[in-house]
Amino acid sequence: MKTIKTHPLHEVIEEGIRDGIAAALKRHRLLGEKVAVWKDGRVQVLSVDELDLDENGYPRHANGANNGSPATDNC
Repeated sequence: MKTIKTHPLHEVIEEGIRDGIAAALKRHRLLGEKVAVWKDGRVQVLSVDELDLDENGYPRHANGANNGSPATDNC
């Protein structure tokens, strides 16, 4: 019988959000579209190549943590 790995619901939701953000950023990069991010205390419009993304395409945070939020101080 196949064993199914279970997660608390919040982890499943957060993973889905991170995957959605990564997919949206990939699409923006492919189409040459810019994204709005929170940087230096204000909203800035940047190309995806200007963002600090990890190896999975998720935005990094200034403190090194990564919870998938598109609004970071380190983008």
